[in-house]
Order: sequence, then C-alpha cells, then structure tokens
Amino acid sequence: MEDFKKFIEKEFGKDVIAEKDTELNAISTGSLALDLAIGVGGIPKSKFTEMAGSEGTGKTTVALETCKNALMNEDKVLYVDPENMLDLSYAKIILGEYYDLEKFIVVQPETGEDALLIVEEGLKQSEEQGIGLIVLDSIGALAPRREKEKDLDDSTVAEVARLMSKFLRRVAFFVRRHDVAVLFLNQVRDKVGSYMGGYETPGGHAIKHMCAVRISLKKGRKIEGKSKEYIGVETPFTVTKNKVSVPYRSFKTPIIFGVGIDHYRDVIGIAKMLGVLQSRGPYIKLKGGDTIGLGIEATIEELKSNQLLLDKIKKMCYNYLHDQIEEIESKPEKEKEV
Repeated sequence: MEDFKKFIEKEFGKDVIAEKDTELNAISTGSLALDLAIGVGGIPKSKFTEMAGSEGTGKTTVALETCKNALMNEDKVLYVDPENMLDLSYAKIILGEYYDLEKFIVVQPETGEDALLIVEEGLKQSEEQGIGLIVLDSIGALAPRREKEKDLDDSTVAEVARLMSKFLRRVAFFVRRHDVAVLFLNQVRDKVGSYMGGYETPGGHAIKHMCAVRISLKKGRKIEGKSKEYIGVETPFTVTKNKVSVPYRSFKTPIIFGVGIDHYRDVIGIAKMLGVLQSRGPYIKLKGGDTIGLGIEATIEELKSNQLLLDKIKKMCYNYLHDQIEEIESKPEKEKEV
C-alpha cells in the first residue's frame, strides 16, 4: 500500500491524499446561536456553505458579521457582489475598526461568468494573498452573459444552474486544498406549478450536493426597544444540511436595524433556550447561580461589563450541546430508534 501511495503522490501530488487528522477551522458568524447550530463554531473552512432566505431576513448582515470575524483573525476577505447592492456605509458600520478596503475586497462584476471566475481566481490565489473567506452575494443575482445579450422575452432556462454546476466541479479541489471558507448567499423562489407550494433556491441541484452546510433563514417577530418602537427582528434559522456536525438545529438570532447582530441579546436568547439561563419572574439568573439582571435590558448591561460571566455562559452553552451529542451517541441502537 505504501508503494501505491508513493506512486499517487509522484503522479498526482501529495494534495490528492486526504489527511485523517486534518483540523477543521471555522470563522464565527458573530451569532452564538448560529455558531452552535453549525456545530464547529461558525462557517467551516475548506468547505462550501450556502445561506438562503427571503428578502429582509438578514443574509447580508450575517455575511458581514462573518467577514468581520475573518478580518479579526487576520484573514483577508473577497466579497463578490453580482447584485451590485452592497452598501459600503453599512458594511463600515458592521466591520467597524476592521473596515479596510485593502483587506476587505469588494468586487461588483457585470455578468455571472465574471463573478464565478473572480471567485475561482480568489481560491487559486488564497494562500498567496492571505484570503480566508470568500462571499458570493448572491447566486440568485447571477446574470449569465447569454441572458444579457438576448432579448427580455428569450428563454434562458437553467442557465445559472449549468454555470454553478460547472463552476463547483472546477473549484472543489481548490476549496478542499486551501484553508478558505466559501459562503454562498442565495435567494428563494416560489415553487411554480407545485401542488404543495413552498419555496426553492435558484442555482440548481449541484450546490445542494456540494455544500457541506446549508442554512435557511426566515422572517421572525419584531424586537421592541425601550420606547416600544421596533428596533430589529429575531431571525429564525435552520441548518438544513450539515456534514460537519448535527443537522436540523433551529434557533433564532436577533438583528438590530442599521447595527447588525445584537451579540448580547443573542447570547441571552440561546442560553435561555438551552436552560443555561433561567427566568424567575422578571429576573434572569444563571442556572444554579445568582441573579444577573432584572429584565433583558439590565441583563445586557451586566454582560457588557462582565466579560468573564459572558464567556462562562458561552462555554456552558457549548458544553450543553456537546453533552447532548455524547448522550445520544452512547444510547443503544434500539433506544435511538424509539
């Protein structure tokens, strides 16, 4: 077998042989709830990830929060925007001190082919250029060259699906070999002609198969501020496919209008859902511990001033889900089926 492996390495290179103990790195999304749901602490590197949802569900906001965390870890970001809709002033608010167009590279191509070729080149040069995250916003906005050249009433059925299928086959090797995360944002479409109705995502079936993680965002309830005005929304999400951890986890993440993810409200929400934080009337307390604050706003202020407590709550949330997985895996097969 060793001789055969040496032959493969000599003929095709060492990179074609998979390493058993390769550590999977990830980039935090800025939402503890979403990082926990994915299971590896964020958007996995060396993998494709798709995040889809209708308008106003916060796809771009989550993507920018992920970009911020990549930049914090000294990775450069390539943000390909075929929608030509990214508001750089909003990106500056989310990225804050990490906003630097030399490291946060925004490209707004004209055609779908141009967008995918830029992503491909970014993957090929990711190690040399220090690119750790590539975002394509979005697949639903890709406009193939043939579509632009034809009249509006000419048919271009499945043009984007064919483009994506060919593109994914071309770059899969580079994604695996290089330590870079590829995040596709996607829109949703009505299932026209379907008896059951529902939604589907553009881009064909190839992306569904090739992505290691697929996240579905939905519209949630509005968040009220101190003056009872609406300041944001709670966005429910489900990890509909997960090849790096447990699939079908569903939580919520709070997004504040013009600000981004409310990290403290996010931690409190997921911690209460997991039982790490508990409510006693209007009071919020740590499980088996002391009261943190009277109501959500007071609890947020306490967490802002107490980093040790915040880190403890986050760790307890991770430990809770880890223990759950171990408990399920340790059960006999008959009990699992029941």
